[in-house]
Amino acid sequence: MLNAAACAAPDASASPRPKVLITGGAGYIGSHLAVDLLQRGSDVVVFDNFENSSPHAIDRVVPPHPCRAPAPPGRLWAVN
Repeated sequence: MLNAAACAAPDASASPRPKVLITGGAGYIGSHLAVDLLQRGSDVVVFDNFENSSPHAIDRVVPPHPCRAPAPPGRLWAVN
Protein backbone atom coordinates (compact mmCIF):
# COMPACT_ATOMS: atom_id res chain seq x y z
CA MET A 1 0.00 0.00 0.00
CA LEU A 2 1.29 3.46 -0.87
CA ASN A 3 1.85 6.06 1.83
CA ALA A 4 -0.25 9.00 0.58
CA ALA A 5 1.37 11.53 2.94
CA ALA A 6 4.88 10.62 1.79
CA CYS A 7 3.79 10.75 -1.86
CA ALA A 8 2.23 14.21 -1.78
CA ALA A 9 2.77 16.35 -4.84
CA PRO A 10 5.89 18.51 -4.64
CA ASP A 11 5.68 22.25 -4.16
CA ALA A 12 4.61 23.85 -7.45
CA SER A 13 7.19 26.60 -7.00
CA ALA A 14 10.04 24.07 -6.94
CA SER A 15 11.75 23.25 -10.21
CA PRO A 16 10.22 20.17 -11.87
CA ARG A 17 11.97 16.84 -11.54
CA PRO A 18 12.84 15.00 -14.74
CA LYS A 19 10.58 12.01 -15.42
CA VAL A 20 12.22 8.95 -16.94
CA LEU A 21 10.79 5.67 -18.27
CA ILE A 22 13.30 2.80 -18.32
CA THR A 23 12.41 -0.15 -20.51
CA GLY A 24 14.13 -3.32 -19.40
CA GLY A 25 14.59 -1.69 -16.01
CA ALA A 26 14.74 -4.93 -14.02
CA GLY A 27 17.85 -6.07 -15.91
CA TYR A 28 21.42 -5.36 -14.86
CA ILE A 29 21.91 -2.15 -16.83
CA GLY A 30 18.36 -0.83 -16.36
CA SER A 31 18.29 -1.38 -12.59
CA HIS A 32 21.64 0.36 -12.13
CA LEU A 33 20.52 3.18 -14.41
CA ALA A 34 17.44 3.56 -12.19
CA VAL A 35 19.65 3.92 -9.12
CA ASP A 36 21.76 6.60 -10.80
CA LEU A 37 18.73 8.56 -12.02
CA LEU A 38 17.06 8.39 -8.60
CA GLN A 39 20.24 9.70 -6.97
CA ARG A 40 20.19 12.60 -9.44
CA GLY A 41 16.61 13.45 -8.41
CA SER A 42 14.60 12.04 -11.31
CA ASP A 43 11.21 10.37 -11.04
CA VAL A 44 11.67 6.88 -12.47
CA VAL A 45 9.17 4.40 -13.92
CA VAL A 46 10.43 0.93 -14.80
CA PHE A 47 8.87 -1.29 -17.46
CA ASP A 48 10.04 -4.87 -17.91
CA ASN A 49 8.47 -8.10 -19.16
CA PHE A 50 10.79 -10.12 -16.87
CA GLU A 51 11.71 -12.49 -19.68
CA ASN A 52 15.41 -12.32 -18.72
CA SER A 53 15.08 -10.72 -15.29
CA SER A 54 13.03 -10.77 -12.11
CA PRO A 55 10.97 -8.18 -10.21
CA HIS A 56 13.29 -8.90 -7.29
CA ALA A 57 16.18 -7.34 -9.22
CA ILE A 58 14.77 -3.91 -8.43
CA ASP A 59 14.53 -4.83 -4.73
CA ARG A 60 18.24 -5.60 -4.67
CA VAL A 61 19.40 -2.24 -6.02
CA VAL A 62 16.61 0.20 -5.09
CA PRO A 63 15.49 0.22 -1.46
CA PRO A 64 11.74 0.21 -0.86
CA HIS A 65 10.22 3.69 -0.97
CA PRO A 66 6.84 4.79 0.40
CA CYS A 67 5.79 5.97 -3.08
CA ARG A 68 6.91 2.80 -4.80
CA ALA A 69 4.07 0.74 -6.18
CA PRO A 70 4.45 -3.04 -6.16
CA ALA A 71 5.04 -4.76 -9.47
CA PRO A 72 1.59 -5.68 -10.78
CA PRO A 73 0.92 -8.48 -13.27
CA GLY A 74 1.12 -5.88 -16.08
CA ARG A 75 4.81 -5.48 -15.27
CA LEU A 76 4.89 -1.70 -15.15
CA TRP A 77 5.58 0.06 -11.90
CA ALA A 78 6.85 3.28 -10.46
CA VAL A 79 10.10 3.09 -8.54
CA ASN A 80 9.76 6.61 -7.23
